Amino acid sequence: MSDSGPIGGTYLTEDDRHLVVSIPGALAFEAMRDAMGDPVWLVGATWQILTTNDYKRGRFDDALGAWVVRQPVDRVLEVLDGTGVTITVVDDD
Repeated sequence: MSDSGPIGGTYLTEDDRHLVVSIPGALAFEAMRDAMGDPVWLVGATWQILTTNDYKRGRFDDALGAWVVRQPVDRVLEVLDGTGVTITVVDDD
């Protein structure tokens, strides 16, 4: 696995919409962590670990998906606005 980004994936929101989330690098990852209030599921996660360890990256992906599915799309966009994380609403009407 490469030690550079982006990382992320496609996630379903609480209001049944799909988002593609792409975290391009360490600065965006740290900004995302701060914007989310440093959630417990990110304890110990670093950009280097997530981009070099398949298992931990999978755990991160699962946890991010679990967070997103409990949020409406507008809340995800609001929280992550200005972090450098790219979010695309896939099935926007």
